[in-house]
Amino acid sequence: MPVSAARRAVAIVLVASLGALLVHSGPLPSATADVAPGSTTLVSVKNDGTVSPTGGYDQEMSQDGTAVAFVSRSVLDGVATAQTENVYVRDLARGRTVLISRGQSSPPSPPTTDPPPGLTGARLLNLNQQAVEFPTDGDSYEPTISADGRFVAFMTDATNLVKEDLYDHKDIVLCDRAPNGVFDERRPDGSMNYRYHLITAPSPPTRLENYRDPHLSGDASRIVWGEFPGTSGSTWRLTTALLRNAVGTIGSPATRETVSDDLGEATLRSFDEARVSADGRFIVSVARIDNDETDPYVVIRTEVGKDTNQRVDFEADGTPVNPDDGIRMRAPSISGDGSVVAFVASRTTGQPNVYVVRPGTNQSGIVSRNIFGDPVNGALPALSASGRYLAFVTDAFLVHDDLDIGEPTDYSCLVPGDVGTMAPPPIDDGDREDRTRCHVVVRDLVVDGDRAAAGLPMLPAALASVPRDTDCPDGGPRCPGDSTPSYFSAPPSVSDVGRVAFDSYASDLADDDSDDYIDSYVHTFEPALAGEPVSFGTVTIGTTLSRSAELRHVGFGPLVVEEASITGDDAFTIGANTCEVLHTTGTCLVSVRFSPTEARTYTAKLVLQVRGGRTYTVDLRGTGTPEIVIPSDAVFAATPDPVDFGARLMLSEGAPIPLTIRNGGGSPMTVTAATIDAPTVSGDYTVDGCVGATLAPAATCVAQVRFSPRGPAVPGAPEVRTAVLRFTSTAPGGPHLVAVRGSAIQPALDVNPAVLAPGRVAMATGIGFPPGKPVTVRFSNAVGEAKATPDVNGRFTVQLLVFPKAAIGQRQVVASVDGTPISAERPLLVVINTVSPAEFVGRG
Repeated sequence: MPVSAARRAVAIVLVASLGALLVHSGPLPSATADVAPGSTTLVSVKNDGTVSPTGGYDQEMSQDGTAVAFVSRSVLDGVATAQTENVYVRDLARGRTVLISRGQSSPPSPPTTDPPPGLTGARLLNLNQQAVEFPTDGDSYEPTISADGRFVAFMTDATNLVKEDLYDHKDIVLCDRAPNGVFDERRPDGSMNYRYHLITAPSPPTRLENYRDPHLSGDASRIVWGEFPGTSGSTWRLTTALLRNAVGTIGSPATRETVSDDLGEATLRSFDEARVSADGRFIVSVARIDNDETDPYVVIRTEVGKDTNQRVDFEADGTPVNPDDGIRMRAPSISGDGSVVAFVASRTTGQPNVYVVRPGTNQSGIVSRNIFGDPVNGALPALSASGRYLAFVTDAFLVHDDLDIGEPTDYSCLVPGDVGTMAPPPIDDGDREDRTRCHVVVRDLVVDGDRAAAGLPMLPAALASVPRDTDCPDGGPRCPGDSTPSYFSAPPSVSDVGRVAFDSYASDLADDDSDDYIDSYVHTFEPALAGEPVSFGTVTIGTTLSRSAELRHVGFGPLVVEEASITGDDAFTIGANTCEVLHTTGTCLVSVRFSPTEARTYTAKLVLQVRGGRTYTVDLRGTGTPEIVIPSDAVFAATPDPVDFGARLMLSEGAPIPLTIRNGGGSPMTVTAATIDAPTVSGDYTVDGCVGATLAPAATCVAQVRFSPRGPAVPGAPEVRTAVLRFTSTAPGGPHLVAVRGSAIQPALDVNPAVLAPGRVAMATGIGFPPGKPVTVRFSNAVGEAKATPDVNGRFTVQLLVFPKAAIGQRQVVASVDGTPISAERPLLVVINTVSPAEFVGRG
C-alpha cells in the first residue's frame, strides 16, 4: 500500500478535554511540511569530504556536538590500511576527518604473548631515533568520546599503539587528541601530537580474558567497561577506573576496580552495556539476578565509590518491573548527573518499549508512544547530558512529525523475537501493515512533562533521520531507507545543542551518499524564531511608549539568542529582554521603546541573532506628532526602568526600590500579575504590590522591588545579576517588561602573615561576607577551625594557630558561610622556624 493510502484514511485532531484525546475521522493531512527544520550531514567521509568507500559505523558524538567518533575500514586519513578497522573522528568544528588509531611502533612479527627482549620505550622510535607512525597491526573499534571531543577511548586488537602493550591481546586504549591544548597538532617531523594511554592492565592476560564496550564519562575522569575474567564459571563483570590523577591530569589509571555485584538480598551476575554519567559519579548497566531458575534481567544504577546498587527498572507506578515476567532489559542510557535513566524493556509477548526513569523519585513512564499516546516499538535510547532530550529508534507509524513516510512493511530493524504485534491506531484502512522503516526520533522530555501536567497530549517526536526530497517510484514526497542497520547498532547520540548522530544503511539522507554501506550521519535541528510586527500608533513628540515584541520558537531543539539589536530609525530602543535559550513551544519577550522627536512615521527592525549565524527580524512602526495624544486604551508605564541596585553584600537585606506604575491611557487598567523572568541566579529578586490594583487614567501605584544576592559570587569582581520584571495587565502591548540589575560583592579573605612557622598565629580577615551569617574558617588539609560572624559591613577577624607539629608546606585557608556554598580562600605557607628573623614577616 503506498504512502498516500495510509494518509488518506483519517484526520487526527488532538484536543485536551479532561485529559482525553478526541480522534475525528477525515483525511489525514500530510505532515511533510511540518517536519522540524534541520539538515543532515554525512560524517563517515575522507579528510577532503568525499564519501568513505566502505562507509562507517559505531558512531558516538561528543556532547558539545563538535565531533563524532566512528569506525571504518577505508583509508580516510593518514597511514591506516584497508585491511583493518580503524577509529576516526569527524571534527565538525574544524571540517576534517582525523585518524585516531595511529600505530606508534613497528611491532614484533609475529606478536607473542611474552615480551620480546629489549622492546621497551624504544619501540616508539625508528632506527634513526625519529618519531614515526605505522599502520596498526590489528582492528580498533567501539569508540567512546569525551564531551569536548578531546579524549577518545576504544577497543583494539593492535599491539603497536602504546609501548606498554607487549601482548597479542584485546585492550582498551585512550587517545588524547590535544596534550598541549591544540587539537590534532602535528609535530615538526609530521607525526600527530597524540598521547596514548593503556587503560586495561598491562600484565600478561589469561587465555580467555576479554574486554568489551568501554564508555568514557563526559569529563574523561572515569571509564567503565565489561570484562570477562576467563576463569571457570565466570561471567561478564564491570570494571571501572579513575583516569584523572590528583593534579587533574588524564591518563592511564593507577588502579582498576570491579563494580559491586551486591543487590541487597540478591547477587548480580553477567553485567552488560554499561554507561557512565558525564560527571563520572554513576554507572548504569543491565545485569541478571543470580537465580538458579530464571536469571531475570534488571537495570542497575551504581554510585561509584559507595558500592551501592539500585534497581531503576520501575514501572509507571514506581514499583520495580517484575523480573519473572519474561522481560529482557537492554540499552541503558544515563544523563550527565545520573538523575535520569532510559532503557528498553522487551516482553516476550509484547513489544520493546523505551522507559525513562528518574531514580530517587522513582518516576517512570513509557516514552515510545505514537501521537495517540499508545505505546509502540522503541529501541536504542540515548539521553543528552542534561537529560532533557531523548533519541530512540522506532518502526512504528504516527510517532514523529513526518508521520507516515515510507511504505508499510513486515520487515523490522528491531530484533524479530522481541517485536510484538502493535495495535494499529484507530483508522479506517484495516489492511494496513503494522510497521514502517526504522527511523531515529527525538523527544523533549521537559516539554512532555509540562504538557502532561497541563493535561495536554504529547507532541509528535521530531524526526532526525529525515530523507531528502527525491522522486519516488510511488509518487510520494520522500523515499526513506532504514535509519539504523540493526537493533545491535550503536545507539544514536543526542546533544543538548540540537544535534543527533546515528548510523544508517539509507542512501537518501544526504546528497553525497549513494552507496549501500552503513554510514554515520549527524542531523542538526535548526529551529527558527517568529514574531508579529509591533505597531506603536501615534505618539506625542518627546514622550516614550513601550511595547513588547513576542518571539516564538518554531521547530525542534534548543535555540540560543545571542544578541538583540535594532536597525533603522534610532527613535526605537531596546529595554528588557527575556530571549536567551528557547525550546519547543517556548516564547520570549523583548521590550521596545518608541521615543519620536519629530512629526513623521518611523520604521525599524528588531534583529535577533541566534547561535549558528542566523538572524530573525520583527518590523517596528510608529508615528510622531506634536499634538498631545492620550490613547483611548489603557497604557502601561513604569519608572525607573531599569531598576538598578548597584553593589550589595551576599544575602544582605537592603532597602527595596519603589517602582511606580502609571496608567497613561484613557481607560482603566488592572495589573493582573507580576513575575520575575530570566534571573541570573534564582531568588535574587522579589517584587510585591500593585497586583490586583485597578488604575484610572493618570493614576499610579507603587510596587516594591527587593534584591538579596544568592548563591556563590564569581571570583575576581562583583558579579552582575540581572532579571526581568514581567507585568501583565489589561493594557494592550503586554506583557510589560522592566529590567532590573545589581551586583553581588565578592567575599574575600586576607591572611597575615601569609608565611609563618609552626606554633605561630596568623590573623584571618574576611571582607564582603554576608552580614550576620556565621562563618567557619579552617585549613583545607588540617584539623581545627575558628568561628566568626561578619558585622554589618561584612567584615570579621579571627586568629588561626598553626600547630607546633604541623607539616611544612603550602595550604589553603578557607572561610565558608555556614549552610551555603559561599566561600573565599587564601594560601598560607608554613616554613621551618629560623633562629634569626626572616627578611619579611608578612606577605599579601
